[in-house]
Amino acid sequence: MTLKDQESKINNYKFTKSLLIKKRTSIFHKIYYSLISIPLIYKYRTKLKYVSLGFLGEIVDFLLLFILTSFLNVYYLLSTIISYVAGMFVNFNLHKNYTFKYNTTNLWKNLFSFLKYTMISITGLIVTVILMGVFVEFIGMHYLFARLVAGMVAFSINYYGHSNILSPSNIFKLSK
Repeated sequence: MTLKDQESKINNYKFTKSLLIKKRTSIFHKIYYSLISIPLIYKYRTKLKYVSLGFLGEIVDFLLLFILTSFLNVYYLLSTIISYVAGMFVNFNLHKNYTFKYNTTNLWKNLFSFLKYTMISITGLIVTVILMGVFVEFIGMHYLFARLVAGMVAFSINYYGHSNILSPSNIFKLSK
């Protein structure tokens, strides 16, 4: 085996929490590894994961709101609630599996984690519905623009709640 072969073999591994694990070689992981090598990004990687995966949940929420309201003629506040809950399910699963890497097959632990996650998210839902009603009915905004603004406020509330009230290191762990 040549020196170059040995170096390439070594470069496919990384150290994590004193364990040597094999690096994944997909294009997404290569991008992730190159970004994570930047010290500032490495320092805030959990927050960046939370924001980027939360954005995916917001896209699901926004698209479902548009489909329900525009094509199925559901009242915009009802479709806001339905789409928010769907986005909350998506966000919970993404954060559980990728942001906080809490993988368990225990039904009760998953249910308890979901209930803790939902406690904060319901606050964001209430704020979203109230702001949607105010923006659309009193100010006259289009419901999609109102949802965008209300979503930013709700995202801030949810981020604060999930990161401070329910600490991210314990949100997906069963309390002792």
